[in-house]
Amino acid sequence: MENIGGRAEFITFSLDGSSQLLNPLSWFDAFRSGRAGTSLRGQKG
Repeated sequence: MENIGGRAEFITFSLDGSSQLLNPLSWFDAFRSGRAGTSLRGQKG
């Protein structure tokens, strides 16, 4: 953990909160596809 650092650049995936931690099948329904790959830096220009 001591070697992990820096700030986040983009969202890898996002869940809507309806998933259950111990039930991976519920993750697919909770996945928010519109947010995957979204930059956290904002628009340039």
